[in-house]
Amino acid sequence: MTAEGEAPKRTAKQSLTGYPVCEIKWLDSSETVPNEELSEDELPTPHVKYSVGYLLHDSKEFVVLAGICNDHGTYDYAIAIPRTSIIDERRRTR
Repeated sequence: MTAEGEAPKRTAKQSLTGYPVCEIKWLDSSETVPNEELSEDELPTPHVKYSVGYLLHDSKEFVVLAGICNDHGTYDYAIAIPRTSIIDERRRTR
């Protein structure tokens, strides 16, 4: 968003917000509930997750997706996903 709270200028091939729409397959940590006196066969394993949203940040360390871009310059349902956890990603600009 711009300093005035407006969506960035976009071309005809970009999303309505000006941000790319990105789908990410990633590996997330997990834990069991309850989480005490576990036997070996009860130990947690990581889970594969799928997230989709507007790509607000993209760096070598992590990406940030938001589910909603508000017209007054704020975002809802944002998540930061470390690059080390990303298995696959797809971006759409149309």
